[in-house]
Amino acid sequence: MKKLFPLLAIMLVAFAACKDDDTSTTPEPELTTAQKIQHKWNIDNIIDINYNGQTTTVESRDTFPPVTGDYIHFLANNTAEFKFDGDTDDVDYKIVNDQTLEFDGDVFTIVTLTESLFVFRYEDRASDPYYDNYVYLSR
Repeated sequence: MKKLFPLLAIMLVAFAACKDDDTSTTPEPELTTAQKIQHKWNIDNIIDINYNGQTTTVESRDTFPPVTGDYIHFLANNTAEFKFDGDTDDVDYKIVNDQTLEFDGDVFTIVTLTESLFVFRYEDRASDPYYDNYVYLSR
């Protein structure tokens, strides 16, 4: 009996330790793309790239740095408050799918979307010259 008591004590402690570690919590559901973007994002940069005709050879690259306080605020009603370079505007947006965003009538590809970084790109391959527009946001 003396040998059984220490064994039972060890098993009881081990069981109690395992029980404390086994906290069965429901994992948080993954946010939708709409939920991920519906925040006020600071504008970090807007970059326009013009190509040489209908090629992907870069002819010019223009960077439009923001003024302090520039932002895009994506609201739940599919409207975005947009402030850039002192001008403000409200534009419509729509999540087409997890990789595509329609913003002010143009279709953008979502390049990166994390809790703190949002990058989306517009590509125009119908015009001559080709053209890309990148929008870099953070929060």
